[in-house]
Amino acid sequence: MSRSTELIANYLDDALSDQEVAELQTWLEADPANLEEFVKAVARNEQLRKVVKSMNIPHAPVAQSNPPSPRKPVPQGGRWTKWILVASLMVAVCWFMFPRENNASVVTFEGGSAQVSLQTDDGSESGLNAGETFTTARLQVGGDGTRAKFTYADGSSVLAAGGSEVTFGTGGGKQLLLNHGTLAANVTSDANRNPLILRTPTAEAVAQGTSFIVDAEESDTLLRVNRGTVQLRRLSDNQTMLVAQNQQVNTEVVAGKPLHAKPVEALPSKWTASPKLEGKLKWYGEWTDGGILKAGPVELFLKDHKVNETHYHAGAHNDFPGLVTLNEKSAIRVRYRINMPLNIGLFISTHSPTWDFTGNFQAYLVQDELEPDADGWRTATIPIGSFRPMRRTGMPFKPGSVAATIYLTSYGTDAGLEVASLEVITADAD
Repeated sequence: MSRSTELIANYLDDALSDQEVAELQTWLEADPANLEEFVKAVARNEQLRKVVKSMNIPHAPVAQSNPPSPRKPVPQGGRWTKWILVASLMVAVCWFMFPRENNASVVTFEGGSAQVSLQTDDGSESGLNAGETFTTARLQVGGDGTRAKFTYADGSSVLAAGGSEVTFGTGGGKQLLLNHGTLAANVTSDANRNPLILRTPTAEAVAQGTSFIVDAEESDTLLRVNRGTVQLRRLSDNQTMLVAQNQQVNTEVVAGKPLHAKPVEALPSKWTASPKLEGKLKWYGEWTDGGILKAGPVELFLKDHKVNETHYHAGAHNDFPGLVTLNEKSAIRVRYRINMPLNIGLFISTHSPTWDFTGNFQAYLVQDELEPDADGWRTATIPIGSFRPMRRTGMPFKPGSVAATIYLTSYGTDAGLEVASLEVITADAD
């Protein structure tokens, strides 16, 4: 019998001497694995006692693989020390046996602007409310341009974009799978013993004391590090690299190609909508053969009224990295037409280069102020200073922000909105 086994047996037999109390305490503090071994032994012993008691056999001994150690007298003066140890060990037992409230894998949904649904294997869904906790869940974040925030007990946080699907608790601790979509993580330095491990279909990122953004698709992953460093591994060939602050890496599914980090570069300050644009773009509406973008229906959740409503949008969305960089001299130039008298909204959603939300903004195209040409097309140039913050956030425009969403909308009316031109320009140069 090992010395640790003997100490545990004496503890269970209530036969620890003062010297053994100190010895057991030292052994438990030496290694977390020792504490776990002790807790399991206590739990097993308690289970055996319950079984024996349920059999109603008086004085039935518990079978032991080794002969019991002779009981050792406990000196009277050492009983307070012993019971202090007992109390502290019982706290540890409770921590291991009932870990949910303190477990590093417990996630709290903090809420946000997005609807979040729990998805089950049978395909059913149920809504998740702010303040709810879980350890394992597959979640669908709804709504373009929206975000949902989740936190861990150590202060680490995860921000998921609308349209993302995230599976939490894939392997214990802070492990999650970003099936698709965009996610930003802020991992505290306290997580050094329990790092955040994020997997996508093509890569794995291990983070400690850092912040980063990941955009995942089935065949590619983009990792951008805002602070600290992140260890990245490509799943197809296990190639790894350390990605430093202000660097980004694309991780494709194809093996063999060397991973290469490059400095993060700002998006250009000009942009023109075109069906030929490459990248991860989502178009609102449908392009015609003649290069006209026709507005299409978009289902929106109106949070203030808690109802869904259909609006009609024509424009583009790219949650990360975004569409274009905006500055004080930026302007939106549009050419559009409609088939009924109606004012049109022009909407912009922005974030910082590090993906912090910087506000939603709106301007109006007043049809009485814009004279149509012979074919019904109206043209307008709206300076960025004419846009007003949306009521919900009220955030002022920040130069250097990135426009992730730009679209024209006829709101809840299908006015046959068509867009022939949608551009971001620099006002004093055009």
